[in-house]
Amino acid sequence: MKHMILSNSNNCSKSHKHTTGKWLSIAAVILLIVMIPLSSYAESERLIAVASDRHGNTEAIGQAMAGMPKSVEYVCLIGDMVGDVSFHKNDEASESTHNDFESSESTHNDFESSMKPEFNTSEIFNEVLSLGFAASKPMEDISILWASHDQNAVDDSGIMFGADGTGSGVMKTGINEDGSAAYYIYGIAFNDMAKEENAETAAADFKAWIDTLDENDSAPVFVFCHMPLHYARKDNKGGTIWSKALNYAATGVDSNTLSLALRRNVVFMHGHNHSTETNDKYSGEFYVPAGSFIETGAAEGTWGPAYYTYVTAGYLDSNTSATLLSVGRDFITVTKYQNGAPALIYDVVSRKSGFFANLFSIRSVNRIRRVNAREDSPIKASGATRTVKYSKLKKKALTVKGITVKNAESAGTLNYTKVSGKARFTVNKKNSKIKIRKGTKKGTYKVKVRVTASGTDTYQPGSKTATVTIKVK
Repeated sequence: MKHMILSNSNNCSKSHKHTTGKWLSIAAVILLIVMIPLSSYAESERLIAVASDRHGNTEAIGQAMAGMPKSVEYVCLIGDMVGDVSFHKNDEASESTHNDFESSESTHNDFESSMKPEFNTSEIFNEVLSLGFAASKPMEDISILWASHDQNAVDDSGIMFGADGTGSGVMKTGINEDGSAAYYIYGIAFNDMAKEENAETAAADFKAWIDTLDENDSAPVFVFCHMPLHYARKDNKGGTIWSKALNYAATGVDSNTLSLALRRNVVFMHGHNHSTETNDKYSGEFYVPAGSFIETGAAEGTWGPAYYTYVTAGYLDSNTSATLLSVGRDFITVTKYQNGAPALIYDVVSRKSGFFANLFSIRSVNRIRRVNAREDSPIKASGATRTVKYSKLKKKALTVKGITVKNAESAGTLNYTKVSGKARFTVNKKNSKIKIRKGTKKGTYKVKVRVTASGTDTYQPGSKTATVTIKVK
């Protein structure tokens, strides 16, 4: 086509007697310019796998990502990967949640510093390697972005980024065959979102890095942080600061004012919802397309436009879900995986071609496609009070019935996990029965159990939680 236009242009320029020939030549040159993209992308799509909140669920990564293509070139796990503990020092009596603790001025670190055993990151590293991802340069292409539950991690594999909550920066640059950038991945450290003073400095560094990119470089920028931007648990005091910085990356305008065009796609992905206001069915179906308005930060009421796409990364602990980013020459697709299969697809803001290659279309509602649209999981769970005699526990361990699950026959395979309760109680993964350690003293104990259903052709995967009260008399 290019040669055809040049040929037409030459023929027309030779016809000096015809005025129209000049205009055709000029038009051909303009058309040729329009057809040349301002930045190049590789034709093949690039695949990035993302998830968060493993919380000690040792099978979760494999269950969530097993169905992803083996050509995944980079895996980023956005925090709270290492182990898990009760959220409360006295977990025997407490039924409250993170929210109760975090309404105070304390931080995750103050609360959780003494509550987790040491954990080697090589265990997670090997989990990812076993799936066949990032096989060419695994030490460079598998990362954990540190969050508060990871503070007792021993990084024996060298894959931890932002350890101790500091050190925001570029985590990965995808390179095309011609040497141009296919995408950038930028990690925001935990404390650079949690603390306002940290956020001011770190966001300024981010904008300075954006300014180093060539003005014609429209490769998308993916920004990962365990903590969200949206107003949720009041623990993300840098949310509004970072929202403005992301708008700057997308538009070149350093404010919350309206902008007509984007110079690049910016996609922000955070860890689990940190909010009870949205649907957790797809690891937090919290999705804000570019061009929307969003309430950000720890102070309620800070609204502003978002010229970046905003989406959860995937919550491994509760429903073994992860996210696959597909980056192509003229598209970005976000696919939510659950239990090794795609369940939900978002089509992110698309690039335009030719002369307008560095402009992007902003859609008021981006397209969302559900894969094999299935109904919500039908399972229901309930607890009960189980009573045992201390005289029997003095002699041997005892087992009591766990939670009761209804509609289990149509929900798929069930798996049970202990959410909270003293170490003397263990939960059978197959039937939820609770084993009580020999010698447990008289008293009343609570054990919270989660049942997870794998899903079927008819029903989505799902989970429910119920509490069993155990009385030792």
